[in-house]
Amino acid sequence: MNALEKMSTWVRHLPILDQAEWLWNPVRPLYDRAVNRFGRYGLERVVNGDRILISPKLRGIPEEYEREVWRALMAELKAGDTFVDVGAFVGLYTIAVARRLQSSGRVVAFEPDNRNYSLLEEQVRLNRLQGHTELHHVAVSDRPRLGWFHPWVRTRLW
Repeated sequence: MNALEKMSTWVRHLPILDQAEWLWNPVRPLYDRAVNRFGRYGLERVVNGDRILISPKLRGIPEEYEREVWRALMAELKAGDTFVDVGAFVGLYTIAVARRLQSSGRVVAFEPDNRNYSLLEEQVRLNRLQGHTELHHVAVSDRPRLGWFHPWVRTRLW
């Protein structure tokens, strides 16, 4: 988190201003526009020790995320590994693993949800990992078929 974000968060949560919705409601759209403009090339986060650029749309992602799972996974990675992220969500693991493996391994991510897949693509682009990741906009199943991801969204299952 950069200094401007830290300062803004600190001011926003000062005890005297924490409940001042009368102030924050008119200011919030201006703040959102500023974050989107200045963060268009990514907002830096250090998630469990890994530097990741995130979309301004995801600025609420904490810098501590599934710490024990993250630590165990990263400890197992070796050069030449293939990492498959099934249900990649917005790509935190995809990005961290791709940054660690770079060209010495392979990262394949699957995400069926349209919004999450768009954010996953954006995250990969922001971190300049297009050549180091393979993204698939599908769900994963025990056999190829068409199925229902949500009751209203039919998708191809891989």
